Amino acid sequence: MKALAALLLLLSTASAAQVPLAEPAKPISLSVRDAELGELLRSIAAIAGLQLVISPSVQGRISLHLQDLPPEQALSVIARSQGLGLRQLDTVWLIAPAAELTQREKALEEAERAHAQSAPLQLQTLQLRYAKAAELKNLLQSDKNSLLSERGRVGVDERSNTLLLQEQEDRLPTLMRLLTELDQPQPQVLIESRIVIASEDFARQLGARLGGAGGSGHYAIAGSAAAARERLAGGQPALDSALAVHAPTANTAIGTLGWSILGPEFQLDLELQALESEGRGDVIAQPRVLTASGKQALIEQGREIPFQTSSSNNGTNTQFKKAVLSLTVTPQVTPDGRVIMDLSVTNDSQGSSVSTGTGGAAPTIDTRRLQTQALIHSGETLVLGGVTQEERNRSTGKLPLLGDIPLLGYLFRNSARSSARRELLIFVTPRILEEQTATR
Repeated sequence: MKALAALLLLLSTASAAQVPLAEPAKPISLSVRDAELGELLRSIAAIAGLQLVISPSVQGRISLHLQDLPPEQALSVIARSQGLGLRQLDTVWLIAPAAELTQREKALEEAERAHAQSAPLQLQTLQLRYAKAAELKNLLQSDKNSLLSERGRVGVDERSNTLLLQEQEDRLPTLMRLLTELDQPQPQVLIESRIVIASEDFARQLGARLGGAGGSGHYAIAGSAAAARERLAGGQPALDSALAVHAPTANTAIGTLGWSILGPEFQLDLELQALESEGRGDVIAQPRVLTASGKQALIEQGREIPFQTSSSNNGTNTQFKKAVLSLTVTPQVTPDGRVIMDLSVTNDSQGSSVSTGTGGAAPTIDTRRLQTQALIHSGETLVLGGVTQEERNRSTGKLPLLGDIPLLGYLFRNSARSSARRELLIFVTPRILEEQTATR
């Protein structure tokens, strides 16, 4: 054994005395034949300055040749080759048969579990300022991933928005820090929208004034001649107009547009006022709603249409169908100050009536709906469109009496046909409010 220790000392690149405790041990090289296993492990630990505990069950002899390995890796290789397990407990290494280590770990877990079961539970309350106690309770006590121990319990006092935690004393500080971090005010978002029914020509003209950029290297379309020349040169045009739309596209494909409306809103209001004054459309609603980040806001305006249905006892029941204009939006403020919006806009109206199987009639609902998700900066305006409706009219005029004369009456009558396409446009502007502004 003295010869073995001398050989290891000779082959190692540094002794334990040469290696400071704060630095990792340097690699070692080993070449032994028919050495006693326990003595070999103790020699490696002595050279590397490691604290090693060897189970009495570790026995046998070993031959090996290892070149330039860290001492920990050398121990691991030897342990695996002999069916042993290697565990590190703080600064101490433990080597024992794998089954013995598994049994010890299982016994340790059972002892810790028994201690936890017998330890008294502490009760602590936390009154929340911003978050809802019921929501945090669901987070703590989720069926799939509970943050509480097996004995831990959580209750809610809805009157004071207070959580009541009953948990082991050593776990309470961590839970309280987590709940305090989650109990933070959410940013407030003001959603301003304008819902417009416009004629098709106005929608086209408004889009032309807003501007766009696209095409290939041979032609370009933009809001101005300078912007078109810049697009042909291979760059993205700088749109100076307050109503400009930046629509970046790739040079290899046509038709990929990304819309982002820029500029002060009062110019958009002037455009919409001109729309109404010229009789080419109507601003049917301008809802505004304030909501917190991640919370859904709903604005609904319209009516419920009653209709009669027959019941099983030969009576009648009155039921209602909604024909409303609604805006549903869920904003999510990102860390960089932008807003992700989940939007759903519906504009339902009463259609024709259809007969039911019981001999009555029920109204149909004509539905126009837009649903999307967009990421924009605070203060920018998102424009949604594309939902169109075609109206066809036919009118007849005639002179009294003369227009009713057989055969010759057509000389005193005239008829006209007209059709118009109208488009639903939605302008949505989210604004992230500062904390002082939101509390006024």
